[in-house]
Amino acid sequence: MSATRPTNFSPTCAKQRDDFRDTVKKQSEASEAAWTSAKARLEPEWNSFEAGVKKYFESFSKQFEQQQATFKLQGAAQLKAWREAADTLCSEAKTFATERRVEIDAAVKRMKAEAATAEEKF
Repeated sequence: MSATRPTNFSPTCAKQRDDFRDTVKKQSEASEAAWTSAKARLEPEWNSFEAGVKKYFESFSKQFEQQQATFKLQGAAQLKAWREAADTLCSEAKTFATERRVEIDAAVKRMKAEAATAEEKF
């Protein structure tokens, strides 16, 4: 076999080869034209989609910021309420202790007086 082109290459095979090459070339050209057409048709749709996604994320971001601000305000209000409740409880406990102290002192005084009276009778 020589490295040159075979001489017995049949005209049928050559025709089939040429037909295949022409078909591939036509498909390639048709595909390029179809791609260019599809790209031109889809480009505005893609731009619209991108704009919609951007708008969605901007809206989501604003909503998230609002929720975060609301959460912080609620937390601050809850802390303030707890502090006020603790301060009120402390104040009331002091008042209660002061009022009870007077009663306790009076009871102790009464018990001592009764004890003294009981000692005198014995």
